Amino acid sequence: WSRDLGRLEGPWGTAASPLLVNNMVIQNCDSDQEAYIIAMDKVAGEEIWRTDRPGHRGWSSPILVQTGQRNEIVLNGHQGVAAYAPKSGERLWLCRCPQGRGSPTVTPAGGLLFVLNGLSNGGAYCIRPGGSGDVTESHRLWFRGRGGRDIPSPIVISDVMLAVSLRGAILTAYGIETGDELWKKRLGGQVAASPVSYDGLAFILKDTGETIVVDPESRKIVGTNTIGAATDEIFRASMVPSSGQLFLRSNQNLYCVAGQ
Repeated sequence: WSRDLGRLEGPWGTAASPLLVNNMVIQNCDSDQEAYIIAMDKVAGEEIWRTDRPGHRGWSSPILVQTGQRNEIVLNGHQGVAAYAPKSGERLWLCRCPQGRGSPTVTPAGGLLFVLNGLSNGGAYCIRPGGSGDVTESHRLWFRGRGGRDIPSPIVISDVMLAVSLRGAILTAYGIETGDELWKKRLGGQVAASPVSYDGLAFILKDTGETIVVDPESRKIVGTNTIGAATDEIFRASMVPSSGQLFLRSNQNLYCVAGQ
């Protein structure tokens, strides 16, 4: 089946990945006009529910989290992070942000949610899921301002949240309990792909296809890898590990890396 989701107004196309929840496909359709989130039957494609969202462009993917006795679909956006009921699409809560743009996807870790804003001079913050209505004051545990634009999602390794900026690839480490800045390192270049983690290390893919491996504990770069991509290739999709293989996609090619 296929379904026309309408004209998603905005200058940079779409990027939100679909989310599978039980028998449904959940899709974020943020747009400068007529924005919404929709649930469709994954077998037939029929609409199950649709909930309007504020008319702002956005590229964040929805995630599913469990809190207490219920599940919540959590989605970043221009006005803040919102949660929706999977069965009905009802908005459960909203945690506002001072400088928005839904670009990075929310990262769940340790029962909490870690968020970056997509606009320059946005911020990093931590939310306790659950609650009802506007939970900005009651469930936002900490907030830290950031300069520059954030496109990659944050990643949590042990008790550290790592965030890398789009331009300059400035990597900043925050303590997850208080949000205090622990250290900062400039990697150089540009990063749009979200980092992945393996064995306590962070793997950060630059637009050029070069991967920087960082140990958050020692605060050192412990590896640098390249797959020999052409100079005109651009890597903005996150790396995907699967069954002992690592997949990387550029604007021209799909790469698979595997051990001997």
